[in-house]
Amino acid sequence: MSLSYITPEERDQARHYVEEHLGFSVPPLKGKDLAVKLWVQEEDVILGVNPEGKEIRLSIPQTVRCDEQRHGCVGLVVGRGKECDADGVQVGDFVLMPRYEGISCQIKGVPVRLISSQHLYGVLQDPTCITL
Repeated sequence: MSLSYITPEERDQARHYVEEHLGFSVPPLKGKDLAVKLWVQEEDVILGVNPEGKEIRLSIPQTVRCDEQRHGCVGLVVGRGKECDADGVQVGDFVLMPRYEGISCQIKGVPVRLISSQHLYGVLQDPTCITL
């Protein structure tokens, strides 16, 4: 397992960045799992306005971009269980993981995947560097 790219001094800043990106604080996780938000490239997001005039962001579904392998393989760690044994993985890290591993759920409407740290392939410094 690669070590985190988040230094101990940056952990609070990384958590703040993740919470700002999500729009809420991730509730405390129990057990050994990590909460991972699948990474979506900016070019896969469509901005629009709903009938009430509120700006909305839509992600192009994976089935539309089936040639793009990153969607199911790279995620942003947004939470850690108290008993998580992945010392080298911190909130704010991008991780490489099996495409269909973990349990998919939503936290306050944001899709995340709960995954055991033992199933991670490694920590990435730049998620755009992955092509499969």
